[in-house]
Amino acid sequence: MGEMDARVQKHRTKLRNEGMSPVQLWVPDTRRAGFPEEWLRQSALLFQVWMMRQ
Repeated sequence: MGEMDARVQKHRTKLRNEGMSPVQLWVPDTRRAGFPEEWLRQSALLFQVWMMRQ
């Protein structure tokens, strides 16, 4: 195991000992065609819900 691998493993072990667990998170590709329009649509829906709860 190389020095960097050992450091990474030590860091991960420390985090696990602190109760953390690694996760993989998938997020939308902002470069995809239609992303700005979909972002705007969903943002408007969230705003409407927020306004109804005020």
